Amino acid sequence: MAMASKWIKTIGLLFTLVLVAALLPVFPAQAQGSSVVALVRGRGATLYDRPGGEALRTLLPGDRLDATGRTQDAVWIAGVAGNGESGWLRAEDVIIYDLLGLSVVGDVPVPPTPSPAPVPLPQTGKTVTGVVRSGGAELRTAPQGIARETMTTGAALTVVGRSGDGAWLLATSLAGVTGWVEWERVVLFDYDSLPVVELPATEDAAATQPAAESAGVGPSLAGTVDTNGVRLNVRSGPGTTYAIVAKLSDGVRLSLLARNGDGGWVQVALEAGGFGWVSARYVTAEGAIDQLPISGAISDAPALVASPASAQTTQSPISNPSGPTGLSGKLALAAADGSVVLYDLSSGSPRTLTNGVDPAISPDGRRVAFLRGGQGLFVIDVDGSNERRLYGGQELRAPAWSPDGQLIVFSRVNGQETCRNLGFRCLPDSPELAQYPLVSKDLRTLSRVRLDGSGFQDIPSQKTATAPSWSERGIVYQSSDGLQITQDGPQTDKDGNPVNRAVTDLFIHRDPSWRSDGWLIVFVDDRASHREIYTIDPNGNGMTALTRPASALMKIFPHNLAPVWSPDGQQIAFLSDRDGEWGVFVMNADGSNQRRLPVGVEMNYRFQNEQVIGWGR
Repeated sequence: MAMASKWIKTIGLLFTLVLVAALLPVFPAQAQGSSVVALVRGRGATLYDRPGGEALRTLLPGDRLDATGRTQDAVWIAGVAGNGESGWLRAEDVIIYDLLGLSVVGDVPVPPTPSPAPVPLPQTGKTVTGVVRSGGAELRTAPQGIARETMTTGAALTVVGRSGDGAWLLATSLAGVTGWVEWERVVLFDYDSLPVVELPATEDAAATQPAAESAGVGPSLAGTVDTNGVRLNVRSGPGTTYAIVAKLSDGVRLSLLARNGDGGWVQVALEAGGFGWVSARYVTAEGAIDQLPISGAISDAPALVASPASAQTTQSPISNPSGPTGLSGKLALAAADGSVVLYDLSSGSPRTLTNGVDPAISPDGRRVAFLRGGQGLFVIDVDGSNERRLYGGQELRAPAWSPDGQLIVFSRVNGQETCRNLGFRCLPDSPELAQYPLVSKDLRTLSRVRLDGSGFQDIPSQKTATAPSWSERGIVYQSSDGLQITQDGPQTDKDGNPVNRAVTDLFIHRDPSWRSDGWLIVFVDDRASHREIYTIDPNGNGMTALTRPASALMKIFPHNLAPVWSPDGQQIAFLSDRDGEWGVFVMNADGSNQRRLPVGVEMNYRFQNEQVIGWGR
């Protein structure tokens, strides 16, 4: 019955999409008082009584809204839900045709603007220019404080500092208003150069206490690590910018000592003595976390591995400063002449390995997987010996290794479908869509095979799956419905839930790559004019731009794409044509210190999601 119910829901949603597609051309431009159909995206949406006001109710993925207007900045749309209830939604939460064609609604009710005391601007000496992301942002009196100014998408900010956990930025708007803004709402570079600014006095005084004084203050709670089978990073401070001081297995019992201001991080006692911080979302507490005392103390426990964006340094440490590139390991490059070239980062020497495309180096650095056109998936030792074919096939793409190096996942064509191309989506053929071109598209799935060529098996995935990357947390890949994560195994887990889930829902998000610890994904955002590199966490939060054009006044924007992590998670290699030709570049994990590597190999990119760089030990 459960499976039948899922099919009914799927068919219902598909019918809604077809109906929307049929209606869209009817409203090419909006006259005053007319409406246009909008469809709630896969993550759902909230209907508000006014922009940024009180929530009325939650709309489910696929729900229909008759949009009747928008705000001047196009961040909010007004409309009528399926039950006849009127309200406002964020435009980013819906699929809508010709958003800017909607009429700007006059006299839009907005929340009253409070008049709190001004925020003092510290004399830090260092400033960085930031730009507000899509969806807007608010300058507040303090982290989680009262909003002083609401800023629209694209608004410029002068950023002068950051909070100790890196979650908030202290900035000044063009209107001269100073306040705190969430870092994830702002695009900016040179983040690590910003000084840590003392939080306002309204934050708990424990934020500035020495570690020894705030650790273990007040009553503690018992808790359990709940990470669904993967290890949990324990950090020296309450945020991902702090160094990792320990790792805990799923199910380990914890003593919870304190929390940070918003309760997102919990201070825990370490078995070896002292304390560390873990994300509260991965802890099941035997009591209310908000009853714990607030602390911002930083642990003095030694780092287990260097944090890729350490709050204590302005540049990630390099792996081998004695080499010509200051890096270690080797790159596998898909050269323009069709060969696979190994580039030794320590010695700076390239060496042709074999002929093929989409190279990927095994976790132990001993082998390279690659594809050879029309022949299939191959593996070769890094010394050029023992080349063998693991799987035959003509339409294979993007091999990637399992964390233990015993399996290789890849994308393959497993059929075709005919559909009507609406530009932003291809829908099943129907008489209502006859005005759109009828096209034939390949269907793709993910499959895996063992290192000895046995154990071939398909992996649960979307029908447009490609560009997989494998970590202990699963397989992340690209699809026409955005970035997805799946698992090697059955279609559902022990509770009957699908193992495949969405990280993002935008088809312009491409070519993901896991960091080795499985807690961060680097990927490409494919805009109309250029491609840029971003990071995001596996839950779809904290999307951060690492690259961007040097100037918005450029007539032709360069591309930055094909990102891969270094084995230690400290660096990202990528391809760029910013110098007028394709070259291999590297940057720190936070996007800083971008520079071209002297690989001496001619590279090319044909925008077919090819995997042109692999990085191994």
